[in-house]
Amino acid sequence: MFQRAVQAFQNGNMDLSAAECQRMLSIDRRNTAAMHILGSVAFRQGDHERAVELLGKVVKQDPGRIQAVITLGEAQLALSRFSLAAINFRKAVAARPDDWGQHYNLGLALRGLGQLDEAATVFEKCRDMAEAEATAPAPWNALGDVYRAQGRLDEARACFEQALRISPNFSMAQNNLGLTLNALGRIAEAISMLEKAIAMNPQDPELHYNLGCSLQDDGQTLPAIAAHRQAIALRPDYAAAHWNLSHSLLRAGEFAEGWREYEWRWQTVQTADTYSQPAWTGDAAAGRTLLIWEEQGLGDTIQFIRFAPLLAKQGWKVVVVVQKPLKRLLDGLPGVEIVARGEALPHFDVHAPMLSLPRLLGVTADAVPAPAPYLAADSARIALWAERLGSREGMRVGLVWQGNPTAKVDKGRSIPLACLAPLAAIPGVRLISLQKNEGVEQLDCLPAGMTVETLGADFDAGPGAFLDSAAVMMNLDLVVTSDTAIAHLAGALGRPVWVLLQAVPDWRWLDGRADCPWYSNMRLFHQEAAGDWDGLAARVAAELSRFK
Repeated sequence: MFQRAVQAFQNGNMDLSAAECQRMLSIDRRNTAAMHILGSVAFRQGDHERAVELLGKVVKQDPGRIQAVITLGEAQLALSRFSLAAINFRKAVAARPDDWGQHYNLGLALRGLGQLDEAATVFEKCRDMAEAEATAPAPWNALGDVYRAQGRLDEARACFEQALRISPNFSMAQNNLGLTLNALGRIAEAISMLEKAIAMNPQDPELHYNLGCSLQDDGQTLPAIAAHRQAIALRPDYAAAHWNLSHSLLRAGEFAEGWREYEWRWQTVQTADTYSQPAWTGDAAAGRTLLIWEEQGLGDTIQFIRFAPLLAKQGWKVVVVVQKPLKRLLDGLPGVEIVARGEALPHFDVHAPMLSLPRLLGVTADAVPAPAPYLAADSARIALWAERLGSREGMRVGLVWQGNPTAKVDKGRSIPLACLAPLAAIPGVRLISLQKNEGVEQLDCLPAGMTVETLGADFDAGPGAFLDSAAVMMNLDLVVTSDTAIAHLAGALGRPVWVLLQAVPDWRWLDGRADCPWYSNMRLFHQEAAGDWDGLAARVAAELSRFK
């Protein structure tokens, strides 16, 4: 029976092998050899839970059966049980120190645990051991993956290129090289590499997804939509593809489908609030109370809270949970009760996350409801800042250049202040800094001839966010800002605001538009080439000269 089980396993006849093992176990239920083969069959058939159960028993009874330890580790790896897998692969490495495959498996487990430094060390040893084998690209690919996660992009690129020299049709390495080239800003090369990978493996949804992301990063919105759709066609529950498809659709102005796809954020990057009350489905108020809750950044809350007064007019009693720093700014919205995050909630009947409101209200790119101004600054602060700014002649232009550098969305959107020097050269223009926190240090190293006024240490120094910023804006002629919360604040206040955007900006600004459907008082200025803030500043300065 044992020999028949082994032979059937080696010949790929898993059913026969399993049947022979079951016969052996019916005679001796502690037969570790039969249990080992049966566990290996389960692993081969993709039943990883069953494989772990059986092989765990084998290893417990016979810890020296190293092949069982290895297969158990592989099954645990497939189930993302990285800690347990690492324990077993350390045993395998100790037993078979010259087997690069076991170092490779250990590296995979460490990578899954996020222990990148040790994973890199293990994969480097694995690479060196396997380098003599010209047909072993996997260690190079795995090492490159760890380097990429560590931000060592040039080293990662070299690893993937070596893997492809060994195996030119290795689609996983092509995929990883494409991702790395994208991260290096070599987007055209990334697209080309991913297209080659798809040509060789057209049924891989991840390749189509990554191509869609690279196309979107290149500003090719419609091809990006097609690529994400193809990824979803191959894997209908591919949450990341749905999520990124929503961005592309919204950027293209396809709001109806875009907002539907945007709901996939809960399956990917965000965690929803949980309440015992049901979610609002868009039905009529009928005298009920609706709780709206913030879910993203301060700018998002300022942008989307516009819908709260609109819902109050439709008969809802509206309660909105906002970030604590925004409570004082947002208090006073007509028909709306503002509650800071963490405070006790009043009674409510249904709830909705703030960025689901456009879908529930049927918002389209051609008709965004609740036009600005829908926020107001404190009148006493307006008067205070009018006095502090003085009556000196000149056009008052508020300036913001830096977002939060630790935020993922900040990549490429902040502007070196020195690039805005052409604005300071315009006669009669007073540049006034509205910048807070990160970026203010750039005021200490301005180019010769550039002057930017500051508003003192007490400017927006209290616990409430943007209270002084809002009051100052009411005393300005124009706000010029990068893509930050200040852009939304100026828009919500109805102040003239120009937003300076990277070549491929966030989805909310849409493709190629100089106007903004969210704020009629806003103008959008896009880079003509990625990273070219100098060219954009020159265009803005020319417009500012005419604006005066």
